[in-house]
Amino acid sequence: MHDHKECTECMQFLELLSDYHDGELDLALVTKFEVHMIDCERCQAVVKTLRQTIVYYGETRCKAVPQEVHSGIMNAIRACIDTKE
Repeated sequence: MHDHKECTECMQFLELLSDYHDGELDLALVTKFEVHMIDCERCQAVVKTLRQTIVYYGETRCKAVPQEVHSGIMNAIRACIDTKE
């Protein structure tokens, strides 16, 4: 396993995660990320969590994410992207 915080592919992946999920990336980049995820458990977890969150949100009656939840998610994403930690 590699160092997730030092991995250039992990950083690129996190920056393009939404586009990846929405199917807006070209096939070459999708293939690159999917090959990367074979050996990166953390990126696998990020994608799985995003997908589960979308399913959960779609199944709930809640139309707005509470501010404290939104802040927590954004802080967690920033911590993953911040290579200085």
